Amino acid sequence: MKQIKIIVGVGCGLRKDGSSIDTTDRREMLARAKHFLLTHYGAYTVSGVFGGWKDETGCDWSEPGYQFSVTVSAEKLDSVPAAYIAGGIRDIFEQRCVVLETVEVNFELV
Repeated sequence: MKQIKIIVGVGCGLRKDGSSIDTTDRREMLARAKHFLLTHYGAYTVSGVFGGWKDETGCDWSEPGYQFSVTVSAEKLDSVPAAYIAGGIRDIFEQRCVVLETVEVNFELV
């Protein structure tokens, strides 16, 4: 059966309005994201990451973030598309955008 790994990367240092996300809010957002993924896919893996980017004015930014991943059957994506999950994570963390990556994988529990 074809399996798809969905990876969503999200910043958790700054909100889309530029204000800082404090530790308490970050913990709450992380708990909401985990619940969201469990509700829709039944599992998740999360890693802490650190990333950076250049904005439209050329200014460099960097912040901590999270990388969420789930592996599902291709058929599951028909009912809960990867873009829906990415949008949910984006909204939970109050971001303008997130990174969404989908990769076909071989997956088994051993």
